[in-house]
Amino acid sequence: MIAIVVVTRNALELAKRIQSHFPDSKIFAHKVLGYEGGEVIEGDLKSFTGVLFQQYDSLLFVMAMGIVMRCIAPWLQHKSTDPGVVVMDEKGTFAISLLSGHLGGANELTRTISERVNAIPVITTATDVQGLLSVDMFAKQHGLMITSFDEVKRLTAMLVNGRKLALINETSLALTAYDSPDVADGLIYITHKKEVRSELPFARLLASNVVAGIGCRRGVPSETIISFVEKELEKLGLDLRCIRSLASIDLKQDEAGLLEAARHWNLPLSFVTKEQINALETDFTRSEFVQSAVGVGGVCEPAAFIVGGGKGRFLLRKQAGNGVTLALFEIFN
Repeated sequence: MIAIVVVTRNALELAKRIQSHFPDSKIFAHKVLGYEGGEVIEGDLKSFTGVLFQQYDSLLFVMAMGIVMRCIAPWLQHKSTDPGVVVMDEKGTFAISLLSGHLGGANELTRTISERVNAIPVITTATDVQGLLSVDMFAKQHGLMITSFDEVKRLTAMLVNGRKLALINETSLALTAYDSPDVADGLIYITHKKEVRSELPFARLLASNVVAGIGCRRGVPSETIISFVEKELEKLGLDLRCIRSLASIDLKQDEAGLLEAARHWNLPLSFVTKEQINALETDFTRSEFVQSAVGVGGVCEPAAFIVGGGKGRFLLRKQAGNGVTLALFEIFN
C-alpha cells in the first residue's frame, strides 16, 4: 500500500494523476483542501507521518524535501523496517528516492512513478548509480534472509569500491551473481547453516526453503516436539529459520502438541491425506507400528515431500525419538 501525502492544491492534482496508476494507493490531504476522495491528515504533519510509518509499505510526499525530512526524522528505525519514502515536487518534475531505496522499495517506486507521470527519477544509492546489484537487493530478489546488516553493509561497500564478491551457494537454489571464488575479495554465503567460517569478509544469507515433516504419537506435548526438532537441527548445524513450513498427516489436525509447536515457531502447518501418502509411500521409510496406528507406513518423509512439491532433496531422512519423527526436505526452485 502506498500513502500519498499532500498539503497544497497543485500537489493534490498531481496525487490524483499518480493514484490513477496505483489502485492500491490512498491520498492523505490537508483539511483545508476539502478533498473528499481520500483521507484527511489528522493533527500536525510530523505526528501523522509517524502513524503512516506503522501502516504503509511506501510513502509518497508531494512537497518540499526539507519538510519531509523533518517529518520522517523522529520515526526512523532501521533499513530493514522503515518504509520506502519518495518525494516529488508539486509540478511533478522530479521523483526522488529518499529513504529505504532497496529493502523498502523506494528506488523501484521512484522509477515506476517517473515512467507513469513523465518525471525525472533521482536515485543516489551508489550501487544503482554504478549499475551494480547490491547485496541487500540480491537477497530481496531471491527471498533470502539477511542475518547481519553489518555484514551486508560491509560487502556492499566493498562492491561499490571495485572489490570482487563471490557467491558460495550451499543450497540447491539456482542462483548466479558476482564473480568466481578464486578471484574474490569477499564472499556471499547462501546457506541453511547457523554459522559459516571464512578468512575473507562474508555475509550469510539464509535460504528459507525447507519443509519439516513431523509425525508424533497421540498426546505428545509441544515441549517434546520442539525439543526434539531443535536438537536435530542443532546436530546438523542448521538455522531454525531455514524452515519454511511444517507438514504432517491430516489425522493430526487436532493434535494439540503439534499445533502448539507450529505456533511457537510461528510457522504454517500443512496436512496431507492418507491417500496422498499411500500413493507413493513405497519410496520412503516404513514402520509397521505407524501402519497399524494411522494406516500408512510413515508420515514425516512423505508429508515433507508432498508439501515441498516433490522437487528437491532430503537434508534429513526420518529420525525418531520420544514419540516424534522428523524429516527435512529442501525445495528446489
